[in-house]
Amino acid sequence: MLRLILLYLGITGAGAFIALSAPWLVVLGLFLGILPGLVLGLMPTAFLWGVAFALPWFLLRAALGDQVAIIPAALIGAAAMWLIPATSALASRTILNSALVPDVIPRDRIKLAGNILLEVPSLKLARDVDGAPMQDYADRPYQCTALCAALLATPGVTSVTLNAIGEAKGPGTPLTRSARRFRIVPKAQCSGPSIAIEEADQLSVDRLRPADWARNGIVRTLQAEWDVRLATTDCVVAEAPDPSPDMIVRIERYRVGSGSTTRSAYSFLPSPIDVERLVIADRKATPLLSKMRATGTALARPLNIATAGGIENFSFRLGRTAIGNAPSYPGFNPDQLLADHSNLHVDVDQAAVVAAARAQLALAVANPALAAGDAAFKLVPPWLNSLSQPPLSADDITLLKTVIRDPRVRDFNGLWVTVKALGPASGVLREPLVDRIATLDWRSDKELKILGAIVDKLPPGTFAVPTPKERAILADPDRRTMASGLVVRLADQGTPAVPQLLDLLDYHLAQIPSDRNNQSGPTPEHMIVIDRVRMALCRLGPAGATALPRIEALMAKSPDYADRMDGREWQLMLARIGKPVRDIPKPDSTSNSVAQFHANLQSRLDHFDLARDCQSQWS
Repeated sequence: MLRLILLYLGITGAGAFIALSAPWLVVLGLFLGILPGLVLGLMPTAFLWGVAFALPWFLLRAALGDQVAIIPAALIGAAAMWLIPATSALASRTILNSALVPDVIPRDRIKLAGNILLEVPSLKLARDVDGAPMQDYADRPYQCTALCAALLATPGVTSVTLNAIGEAKGPGTPLTRSARRFRIVPKAQCSGPSIAIEEADQLSVDRLRPADWARNGIVRTLQAEWDVRLATTDCVVAEAPDPSPDMIVRIERYRVGSGSTTRSAYSFLPSPIDVERLVIADRKATPLLSKMRATGTALARPLNIATAGGIENFSFRLGRTAIGNAPSYPGFNPDQLLADHSNLHVDVDQAAVVAAARAQLALAVANPALAAGDAAFKLVPPWLNSLSQPPLSADDITLLKTVIRDPRVRDFNGLWVTVKALGPASGVLREPLVDRIATLDWRSDKELKILGAIVDKLPPGTFAVPTPKERAILADPDRRTMASGLVVRLADQGTPAVPQLLDLLDYHLAQIPSDRNNQSGPTPEHMIVIDRVRMALCRLGPAGATALPRIEALMAKSPDYADRMDGREWQLMLARIGKPVRDIPKPDSTSNSVAQFHANLQSRLDHFDLARDCQSQWS
C-alpha cells in the first residue's frame, strides 16, 4: 500500500509540477488528441486530493494498520476538501446577500417626461467645443450618448442632463464640471452649430436590429432620424445642468466587498460582488423601477484546481463557482430594460426616415453653398444602405452619380450594398467613380480608397477599353494607389494589358526598402498595388503567359522581391499564367513534402474558380 501511495503521489506530483509550470503543454496536449491535455490538466487536482488522503493515512496507519486506515483517511480527506472552502464560500454569499436590493417592477409602462437627469458610470467628453484649447479639456461637456439621444427624442421629454457618477451608488451624486443639460430647439433659434448626435444606434435594444439586416444592408434608422432632424428642423444645445430634474434615470456599476486588491489565483479570501443596477425615479428620488444584477464567484466544493483563460492566456487557479441573483448570460442591459418598461423612443418608421433622408440629401447636393460639415451629408450612408433591393429607379441612379462626384461627401458606407443591388447595371457608375478618384489626394483622402476598391465590383468587361482619365490615373504613381480596383480591371483588356501590369509591378516592387532589416517595411499602398497586379494576372490566366519571363527575372533580381512574390496566391497565379507546377519551388515554411505541395497546387489549379481564387490579400 505504501508503494502504491508513493507511486501515485510521485506521478501526480510530477504531472502537477509540469502542468503548473508550463500550462501551454496542456493546450498542446488538447490539440494533439484531447486525452493527453485532459489528463495533464487534471494532475494538479489529482495530486491535491492525493495529499489530502495520504496525510491522515500516514498518521493513522501506525495505530490501525495500512488496510484499515484507508477508509478513515479517505473520509478525513474528503471532509477536508469539502469543508476547507466552506468558510470562504459562505463569506462570498454573505457579501452577495448584503449587496441585494429588492427589485421594483412597474405594472404599466413609465411615462418619461419633463427634465430628465441621466446618470451613468462613465462618459466621453466632447472632442471639440467652440475651439476650446486642450488645457480646458476637463471643462468640455459630455458627449450625448445613444441613451441620451433616445431620451431627447422621447415625446414629452424637454431636456436631458447628463452626468458621470463613477462607482457611486444611491441618489445625491454631485454634478461634475462636464455635466450639461441637452435641449432641442428649432434650428432657426440656434445661434451656433448644433451639438452633434453621434452613434445614436449604439442603443442596445433588440427591436432596433431587424433580422434581415445581414441580407438587406444596415440602415441605421435611429441615427438617420437624428441626422434628418438636425439637417432640417432641429438643433441640440448644451446648457448649464438642471439642478431640479423631474425624473432620474440612473445606471450604477459598483463593487461590494474588499475586491479592489488583485487576488491571487490561489487565494482563499472571498471574492467581491459586481453590481449593475438601473433605477428610474421621480423628482423625490422614489424608485419607479429598480432592477439589479449582482454576480460574483465563491470557492467551489470540493476544493479543486481548475483551468482558466483561453488558448492565449491559459492558466490554473482554485476552482470557483458562479453566484448571483441572475445567470451569467445574458448580461445586464439597461437600455433594453428602459425600452421594455417605459416610453423610451426606440421605434422608428424606417421607410419615412429613408424617404426624408433621400429628399434632404437631394437638396444638399444641389446646394453648392452648403459646407461639407453640414448634417445633410451624414444622410449618405443610410440612404445608400436603403438601396439594397433592386430595381433602383432612374432618379436614384442619377442622385447616386451626383453623390459620388460631390467632393463634400466623405462617407460611402453602404456603397457596396448599392453596387450589389444594381448588379449588371452597376456599370453606369464607372464614369462618376473614375471622375471622383481623379480628384482624390492620396495624402489626405485615404478613407476614400473604398471608391477605388468598388471599381473592381463593376460588371466584367466594363474596362475593356480604357478612357483617357483612367489612363491618367494609372500613369500617376501616387494616384493609382487610390484606385486599386482600376489596377485589377486592367485584366479586362486581355493580353495587351500585360506590359502595363509588369511596369506597375516593377515600379512598386522598387519602392520596397532594399535593407532587409528595415523595420518600417513597405508601405501598404505599394503592397496593395503589387497584390492587385497579381490579381489581374491571375484573372488573365493563359492570356498573361507573356508576363512569366519578366516576373521570374524580377524574383531572381532581389530576395526582397522574391519574398513579396511568394505564398499560395502567387504560386497559383504563376501556375495560371503557364509556369509548370513541378517547377514551382516548395516554400521552406510549408511542412508538406515536395510531392504533396505540388499535388495540392495542381488540385487548386484543376478546380480553379475565378470568383474565389483571385481574391485580394491586402485590403
